[in-house]
Parts: sequence; C-alpha cells; structure tokens
Amino acid sequence: MSPSGETATLAPPAGVAGPDDFVLPNGLVVAHQRAYETNYLYDEIFARNCYLQHGITLPPGAVVLDIGANIGMFSMFVAQRCPDATIHAVEPAPALIGVLRTNLARHTPGGVAHHCGVSAQDGSMQFTYYPNSSVFSGFHADTAIDRAVLRKVIENAAEESGETEPVPDFLLDDLLENRLHAERHEIATRSVSSLIAECGLERVDLLKIDAERSELAALDGITDEDWAKVRQVALESHGGTAEHSLLAEILRRRGFDVVVDTYGPLRDTGFANIFARRAD
Repeated sequence: MSPSGETATLAPPAGVAGPDDFVLPNGLVVAHQRAYETNYLYDEIFARNCYLQHGITLPPGAVVLDIGANIGMFSMFVAQRCPDATIHAVEPAPALIGVLRTNLARHTPGGVAHHCGVSAQDGSMQFTYYPNSSVFSGFHADTAIDRAVLRKVIENAAEESGETEPVPDFLLDDLLENRLHAERHEIATRSVSSLIAECGLERVDLLKIDAERSELAALDGITDEDWAKVRQVALESHGGTAEHSLLAEILRRRGFDVVVDTYGPLRDTGFANIFARRAD
C-alpha cells in the first residue's frame, strides 16, 4: 500500500520527547496527535488491559494482526509484553499512518504498518475521519450516532472520575461539535485473508479488531482456510446487542469459546468487547 508520502522519524534520545511527542505514564515516548485521545488509549490498553481479558494471551513469538491500529498503542503494548512478536498494524486514516509508522519504528521491532481499511473484499470506500476524535473515525461513520455515543462516553468517564455535577449541556454540545468535525477520504480496503496472504502468515495468534462498525465485514473477509490459522480474536463491536450476538455466533460456529463483555467506559453506548479463544 502507498505510504501516503509520510515517513517515519528517528526516535529522540531515550526518555526525551520531541515537540510532537507525548510521554506516556510508563515513560514511553510516542508520536501522537491529541493528548486527550492518547491518554484515553493508554488508559484503555495499558492500564485497563482491555484486549487481554477472558483468557486471551500472547504466546512467545506471537503473530498479531492489529486492525484499527490508530497511532499504534496496542502494537506497542504487545511489543512490551512479547518482545519477539510479529505485528501487522492496519490503519486507514491518512493523518495517522505516518504517526503509526513512527511509533512502530521506535518501539516495535517486529511491527509493519499497512495503510488500508478492512472489508469483506479488496477495493476502496469513503472513509470519514474525525481529526479531533480519531477513534470514532470509520467507513460507516454516522455523525448523529457518534455524537450520542461520544456524549455517553464523556458522561461515563465523568462518573468514573467521581464528578458529582453533570457537564452543562451547552458546554457538552460545543465540545461534541468540535470533536466530530469530519473529513472524508477515499481509502483502499483489504480483506483479512488478503492481508494474511500478502504477509505470508501461517498462523495468527491474536486477531484484534477495532474498526468502527466494520467488524462484520472484517470477519466476512476471512476464508475457511484462513479461519483455521486464527487462534484468538479480541474485537470491539459497535452495533448494539443484536450485532454483538451475531458476531459472537459467527465466532462460535468457527470453533471459538466466546465472551461478550461491556465494561465501564462502554456501558450504555451500544459497544461491547468480544473475546474468542479456540476451544481445542
């Protein structure tokens, strides 16, 4: 895939942040875009360990497909937990692919970035990118739905932090208007099996998917032969209870033990995390 004209930069000296860098609470210096999103991703992935739940593990030499990599926070987490991992990180957003490449170059020796989205087959689709809320960007973005979900995520976060007074509606409305300013781009899409073939993968120890309503299409793009290579799946489902059940049933039919889990920040948002492990 095209690198979009963006190149990785060299890492600054250990522990020293450059002007576009962010120092995570664990001391890791990363390239990033928005401090509030970087803090959110760190809390979700490093502090809450949101993807390694319900028996999901990283075996030695793990092969990981990180679909919806954003700036690479989960890929960096994997590299810290499993230094000899092979990581293929997939990210469609043009504004993020250079940041992802920088972070992989710095912190994931076995990491490769792929600039594309995932769908049931190779092609291209219109991608909606929210510069101020990149984690909500996707091929099936709906501003009205995303606004309601983001409002609930903010309310949940305030409640978890112990805030007793609700955020005034006029302030919340202004914040949401800013956070959901949208750009649109035509972006290449690949099926998961197409990526597996291109990368020459004989196994996938963990398939992580956070693709903002492209989860079903991602699973549809895996051939019978390639399903046999997948040992574990951790995905975030965005379509409400009916879609959670559908995705869980697809994984069960493929021979996985499945757990559907809604945790603190996601409650009442229509989102859930789904964890699947081979039953054999």
